[in-house]
Amino acid sequence: MLIWYANKPDEIVYFIPRVTGWWLPLFLLNVGINWVIPCCVLIRREPKRRPAVLATVSLLLLAGRWFDLYLHVDLPALGSRPAIGCAEIGPALDRKSAV
Repeated sequence: MLIWYANKPDEIVYFIPRVTGWWLPLFLLNVGINWVIPCCVLIRREPKRRPAVLATVSLLLLAGRWFDLYLHVDLPALGSRPAIGCAEIGPALDRKSAV
């Protein structure tokens, strides 16, 4: 937010490829998973009192965090298309890296 607030063209070069082309739908999905869905589900009082709903939203947010890191670390700046393979899923499944 500070980068957009300052409006520095040399700093926004990082973000432009991540919100255009093949990456735009993933960017919007990221916003939906990490903000829209949890906000809409948890805005009312009743869902926050149900452990199953909280567990589901928590798992969704964990998956959303992984997805957010994928979008930041992958290489859209080089013009590549989004791809999810063993290199992206493997570290998330590795039990030793979580310790």
